Amino acid sequence: MSMYIDDVLKFTDWRLLRRQKQWLIETANLESEISDGDCMLCSGIINFIDSIQDAAVDSGLLSESIVFGEING
Repeated sequence: MSMYIDDVLKFTDWRLLRRQKQWLIETANLESEISDGDCMLCSGIINFIDSIQDAAVDSGLLSESIVFGEING
């Protein structure tokens, strides 16, 4: 089965991805409990998720509120 990037982005559970990203950020911030290598792995995945989120919005495929959630403030 072929899948295009637009399909992947459209069918992404953005709420869950935001939760997963937040968990990675919190895990990466616990530097005393994880090794430098694991911290680097977390940072790489966080940056990759950031890029996916930015691309989904910048391409006009999805709105910022869907991808990043409602921003309070």
